[in-house]
Amino acid sequence: MNDAQILVLLVPAARRDEVVDLLMACDHIEGFTRLRAAGFSREHSRFSLREAVQGYEDQERFEVVCPPPVIDELLDSINAIAGRDHFFYWVQPVLRQGRLGMPT
Repeated sequence: MNDAQILVLLVPAARRDEVVDLLMACDHIEGFTRLRAAGFSREHSRFSLREAVQGYEDQERFEVVCPPPVIDELLDSINAIAGRDHFFYWVQPVLRQGRLGMPT
């Protein structure tokens, strides 16, 4: 059984670089994925004027696969930089993982 989990983290797009720097500095993860995301919420008070008109918040989605103790450390570090912004996350089990293709 695989004990890895995936941390999915949504952050305001303006905070992307801070999270990238934090994850790049983490020795306990092999890598991560970053994607643009459109965050829909009932909490419109946090939206910029442009986001209020478009109906969603510009966000960045990060995905990190690692063991549960590393996820706990990451969440502590991310919480320390979040400040007054809202970062939303969830954790899911990873049932299988591996690499495909021929090594170069």
